[in-house]
Amino acid sequence: MIKWQDAIREARLLIGTPYAQLDCINLIKKVIRVAPGGVPGYTTAGTNTLWDSFNASPKYRDLTWRQEGIAGARAGMLAFKRYGADDEGHVGIVTDDGTVIHASSEYGETVETKLSETDG
Repeated sequence: MIKWQDAIREARLLIGTPYAQLDCINLIKKVIRVAPGGVPGYTTAGTNTLWDSFNASPKYRDLTWRQEGIAGARAGMLAFKRYGADDEGHVGIVTDDGTVIHASSEYGETVETKLSETDG
């Protein structure tokens, strides 16, 4: 199991990586692959698959935040931004500072922003 501290540490090492090299889902894949306790060959088709894997992969339940809004977010959880009724269009990692690390197309790189400001 990946500890939240390790997930955040690995994600912070990727801040500044250009979006063209690392989009939001690939940021999560990279963290899951390289963090201590992770799975080097971990793959997923996208944010919807990762969201749905909550029940199929209990190993990652402590890393998944499946609530609407920002209430209940804890450090190390994945924060999903929903763009439609069935589409989890963006994902990032919640930190212990009340921020989220995510690869942002808007900023053009991996950034750390307030959880309430997270956007694609």
